[in-house]
Amino acid sequence: MHGPPPITIDMPSNLDDQVAAELITLLRAFGDALEQHYAGALARQQQHEWESRQPSLWPDDDPPF
Repeated sequence: MHGPPPITIDMPSNLDDQVAAELITLLRAFGDALEQHYAGALARQQQHEWESRQPSLWPDDDPPF
């Protein structure tokens, strides 16, 4: 099974070296922020699914104490 083709972007070739370096830093930070956001969302979803599959040890209306 093949995924979607990779995204290609035509970048201007006349970027100053300093601007290009700052752009790369910004894009890496943006990618890291997206990865952290979605990793957190997936972890919360998996935790919720795990908790919902766990059987209760006793009925909530009749605790053992």
